[in-house]
Amino acid sequence: KVFGEEEEDTSSDRDNNGNSSRQKGKMLEPPKVADNLDEASFSLDEGNYGESRYYVQQAMMGIELESGKKILEDLPEEIMGIPYDPDQDELYSNGAFFTGLAIGRVYYSKAKEVKVSIVNNSALINTYSMALASSQGYNGEEGTYRTVRVQGNKAYLQYNPDSGDYGLGVPIGQSTVIVLDFEGFADEGEVMTATDAIPVEQIKNDLGEQ
Repeated sequence: KVFGEEEEDTSSDRDNNGNSSRQKGKMLEPPKVADNLDEASFSLDEGNYGESRYYVQQAMMGIELESGKKILEDLPEEIMGIPYDPDQDELYSNGAFFTGLAIGRVYYSKAKEVKVSIVNNSALINTYSMALASSQGYNGEEGTYRTVRVQGNKAYLQYNPDSGDYGLGVPIGQSTVIVLDFEGFADEGEVMTATDAIPVEQIKNDLGEQ
C-alpha cells in the first residue's frame, strides 16, 4: 500500500470457498516458423549472426512441434479398447533439429496401461540398435528378451519377470525410436496385437525418417 492512498477492497475477488475470480492466463504459444525465419533473414542481412542463429533455432523448434502435433493426431484414440488420457499427452522440443523431440501418450484402464514414447535421441537409438545387433534373437533361459518384427521394422521386446510387464523398442530411421511400455498384458501375443495399432510408417513419414 502506498502511503496516502485508500486500500482497495479485494474481498469481492474471491468466492465463499476462497477461490479467486480473476481471469487466468493462457498457455504459452509455440514459436511461429514463418515469423522466426523472417527475423533470421533480417538479422543475417544486418550481420547479426548470433541473433540469426537464435531465430533459426526457434523456427526449427516450431517445425518440430508441428511435426509432433501431427504425430499425436495420427496416434489412435484407443488401443484394444483402452482409451488415451488427453491430459497426459506430452510434446517437447529443444530446437536441436530432430534430435531433441519427445512425444508421449498414455492409454489407461483399470486393467491395462500402455505408454507410448516417440523420441529423437541418438544415445537411446544407439542402445536399441546395439541390443538388436548383439542379440542372439531370444534369451531362452529366462525368456526376458527377444527380437521381433513390428510392421516390417526390427524391434527389441523385453519381459520383466518381477513386475510381469513388457517393454518394446522400435528404432526407425537414423535418430528416432518408438518405445512402448505395457502393464497388465497377459502375454507376448497380446503385446504384439496392441503394437499393431501404432502407425509406424506414418510416424516415419511425419519425421522424414527413411
